[in-house]
Amino acid sequence: MFTKPPNSKLGFTLYETLLTLLVSALIMHSMNMAVTSYHRVEETLRTDKFLEFQLFIKILSLELNAFESLEVSKGEIHLNSSNKSQKVIHANQKIYKTPGHQPYLYDVLDWQLTWSEPLLTVTVTFNNNQKFSATILTGD
Repeated sequence: MFTKPPNSKLGFTLYETLLTLLVSALIMHSMNMAVTSYHRVEETLRTDKFLEFQLFIKILSLELNAFESLEVSKGEIHLNSSNKSQKVIHANQKIYKTPGHQPYLYDVLDWQLTWSEPLLTVTVTFNNNQKFSATILTGD
């Protein structure tokens, strides 16, 4: 028969078990907090459209200066040069250049254009209700 040796510890005591559970709970809680914080930051960066708007304005200003003449009418920009004519329009929640399909900006609810030569003011409202405005100096 098996007899228990004197003064041997064959298992965890209640204190050791509780301490292990406490440490495990703290580790799990910190991991949960880190993941939650990461998701919040990621969502904030995804919904903030400021950088996309700045890039759009930079590209649009380069486009406008590459053409000889431009006209603004009813939310469209008509770009003309000696050998080609293009438009920048807002449709299907995006701003893009035609002919063809070269998108500049997505998730656009509305945009307003104000033309007072040589300044073009562009105001864009995104689907998340963020609104940005910029003025572009056209011509050389």
